[in-house]
Amino acid sequence: MRRAVRFVTALVVALGLVASVGSAIVPRTLHDGMNLVRMRSMRAFLAEFNVYRWAGRMLADAARLRSRDRLTGRLTDHLAAAAH
Repeated sequence: MRRAVRFVTALVVALGLVASVGSAIVPRTLHDGMNLVRMRSMRAFLAEFNVYRWAGRMLADAARLRSRDRLTGRLTDHLAAAAH
């Protein structure tokens, strides 16, 4: 349990959310400019890895593949009928 607490503490400090002062953990206050930069970075990350966008792209790709398979099937049927 102590390892997990130490790991989480190290992770939080590494992310810059708090500063470690000796054995105490002190919330880090950010300058307005730094806070703005961090918020922009977080918003850009969330926009890029948005689960709804990912799901929408996956559904669009599936629809495109289904449409292509239908077209291929029709062409195959047409070519087989023309050959007889």
